[in-house]
Order: sequence, then C-alpha cells, then structure tokens
Amino acid sequence: MLKPSIHSRTVSQSPTSAFTLIEMLVVIAIIALLASIVIPSISGALKRAKTTKGLSNLRQLGNGFTLYASERYGKLPYQQSSSTNTWHLDVAPYLEGFTGRHFYDLAQVGSRPPGVFACPMSDSLIRPGNYSDYGMNQLVNDHGDRQNDPQRSVDQLPGSSMILLADSVNCTRYLGPYLTNGGLDPRHRGDGVNVLYVDGHVKTERLAELWDQIDGDKRFQAPWGWDGWRN
Repeated sequence: MLKPSIHSRTVSQSPTSAFTLIEMLVVIAIIALLASIVIPSISGALKRAKTTKGLSNLRQLGNGFTLYASERYGKLPYQQSSSTNTWHLDVAPYLEGFTGRHFYDLAQVGSRPPGVFACPMSDSLIRPGNYSDYGMNQLVNDHGDRQNDPQRSVDQLPGSSMILLADSVNCTRYLGPYLTNGGLDPRHRGDGVNVLYVDGHVKTERLAELWDQIDGDKRFQAPWGWDGWRN
C-alpha cells in the first residue's frame, strides 16, 4: 500500500480574531464621543440637583421665619450690618435638628454651615457672626440708612416680591443696596441666585434681574425695598 504523499496533506488553520489598529482607534473614538456627550449631562444634572436642594433649604428656613413671627405678632427678625444679634440665632430654634441645641455648638468658626444653613453649591466657611450661605435682606426691617427702625411685621411688607433670604457671598449674614450686587452670590447655572421671598415662596432668579435691571433707588423698589418706606 502506498503512503499518502506529504504534499497531498491539507493543513487547516483558524483565522486570527485580533483587532486591527484601525478598529481599535475607531472604538476609542466612539468611546470618547460618548463620554463627551454623557459627562456634561451628568454634571449638569448634579448641579441642578444641588440647586434644588438649596431651594429646599431656603423653604425650610422660611418655615422657621414663619414660626418665629407667629409667636411675635407677625414680627420678623431684625438684621442690620451692625446688629450684634443675627437672624440665624432667632430662626434656629424653630428648625428640625436645631431645637433644644445651642446653635454655636453646631456652627463652628472655620467649618461649613450646619444643616439647612448650608448651600450645596457653596464651599464658604463660617466666620464670626456669619453662619450661613444665605443672607437676610437688611431692608426687611430698615430703610437701609443704618437707622434702627422697629421690627416690621409680615403684613406690612410686599411679601410676594420682596427678598427675605438669598445666596450670599462668603457666608455674609445680610444683603442690601450698599453691597456690590447686593451681596448676592450667583452660584447657580446662568448666573442664578436662589431666593426666599417674604411670603415663603422660593425661586432661582438671574442676578441681573435682582440687581442690574433695577433703575433708581433700590431701597424703594422690589425685590429689595418697597415704596412704603417713603411714608
């Protein structure tokens, strides 16, 4: 019997399954493209969530102001630049997590403001007398001319259009027309500022609408003061 010739044998080989360099570059380009689309979307969503949390904090602070006023014939806390007392100390006893606890034990100088007094979009630290990322409009209880007027009651003010609290620069406790941009910190998207109005509603406003687009003396105009100050 003749043996098969070595030249008649068929050798089968499996095809190579490795990526080529071009295929790898295409995959990398697709991943980079997807990342450039997804990452900004995630970042934007996180910032929107922080803005919403900030508005929630302001709403809770507004509830504290309401409870404070309900026990004082509608009078709101007094806050001037030279005031030794601060609105934080007046409102804190009416807030969950602060009732029955000394405010200074929670608000340590050099740390972040505690609880709802902090805005998630801020990294400012507490300074003596300045305990929150939100400042109180000093015109709520004053003409803005450093006179110590009596505390105003809620029903004396244009509640739906007058600022009570808003995002402040560097934890400054008060806002007003004698500060640059009113002391407001546009820390949200589109130069946005979170605002609590006297009537308790909250909203993100553009800085220009709160400051640049107001002509004349801001003491007598919403959202800072009101024309009733002239009387």
